[in-house]
Amino acid sequence: MIDPECRDFLRGVAHDLRGPLNQLRTFSTLLCKQHQSSLAEDGQTLCSYIDQAAKRAAVVADAIDTFGRFMRTPEFEQTDLNSAMDTALSEIGLDPADSISRTDLGHVEGDRSMLTRLFRDLLTNCLKFRGNEPLKISVSAELHDNEKSIAVSDNGIGIPAGHADTVFQPLKRLNGFRYEGAGIGLTLCRSIVHKHGGRIWIEPAQTGTTVRFTLLRVHEREAAPPADRNAPGCP
Repeated sequence: MIDPECRDFLRGVAHDLRGPLNQLRTFSTLLCKQHQSSLAEDGQTLCSYIDQAAKRAAVVADAIDTFGRFMRTPEFEQTDLNSAMDTALSEIGLDPADSISRTDLGHVEGDRSMLTRLFRDLLTNCLKFRGNEPLKISVSAELHDNEKSIAVSDNGIGIPAGHADTVFQPLKRLNGFRYEGAGIGLTLCRSIVHKHGGRIWIEPAQTGTTVRFTLLRVHEREAAPPADRNAPGCP
């Protein structure tokens, strides 16, 4: 059950944080520019720290807002996973030197916007945590009865041993602030997969990272309640 009050609270918090954070960045920039001659080197450095901290906090506010937007019940429909991934790829873009191989992902009953976001966040992680070699991404799907299993693999820097569960926790950043983002991408992926009745985990890999998740191909429908014979228009 999705709690609309919790969703609205998260989005409200994110909205109310943005104003003060934008003001903080604006005022620190003005302070540095207008009083540059009277500020010692340490003062200039402190202004820079204030701006960087406000920028990181704004990223977290945006992440909270995004998480709030997806705190809703999925709108299930026949969804082409190939099309969803194509949309995700068009949103993030790949370097010409990068390569991606994929099998036919087929269709599932799911929320198209949520599943597009799922692919977008997984592919963004492939790009973000790339290694020194040209990036290679592989996306494959298998069908087991009513469950579709999908794997997204790359040849990036990988995930340190013992952190396969940690990376799904909100705001966890294993690499500190070396990489952009708020550390909420995989948390959102897990939320989306769970809303679709599936599971998501990190598979052991000698190189790079493999994220595997499952989706139900067809969702069971609850039986409609019996008609109220006393209702108007009921035969």
